[in-house]
Amino acid sequence: MYSGHLRHIFLPMYLGGDMTEVRHLGDGNSVCLGTGARAPAKLEIKRGAGNRILIGNESKLRGSIVIRGNGNTILIGNHCDWRGDIVVKGDKQTVSIGDYSTAVNAYLLCQEGCDITIGRWCMFSRGIEVRTTDAHSVIDRATVSA
Repeated sequence: MYSGHLRHIFLPMYLGGDMTEVRHLGDGNSVCLGTGARAPAKLEIKRGAGNRILIGNESKLRGSIVIRGNGNTILIGNHCDWRGDIVVKGDKQTVSIGDYSTAVNAYLLCQEGCDITIGRWCMFSRGIEVRTTDAHSVIDRATVSA
C-alpha cells in the first residue's frame, strides 16, 4: 500500500495530466487543480487531516465542498461541469465523479463509511440528492432499540 504522500503523487496521473496548482490546507489536507480547472467558491475542511480534493483538467466546480473527517478523497474527473454541494462526514471515504459528468444543483452526502462513485458522462438534473445515509437511526418498535 502506498503512503498518503505517494498516493497524492499518483492520483493526478489518473486524471490524465499534470496538476497546475496545489493548495495545502493544513494538517496534510490539500486541493489539486488540473490545467484549466476552476475551484469551488466555498471549500471547508472543518476538522480532519489527510484529506485530498483533486479536480481534473478543464473541470468547473460551482457550489461547496465540506469535509469533516480524516483521510477522505474527493476526485472530480476531467471536463466536468458540476454545480452543487458535496459533503463528506467520516473517515477514509471517497467521492468520485467521472470524466465529462455534469450536474445542476446536485447534493452529495457521503457518510457512515460508504463511498459515492459516479461514472463517466453522467448527467444530474436539478434538485438531485445522493446520500449514503438517512441521517437517523431506525428503531424497532417492538424492542424500542436501534
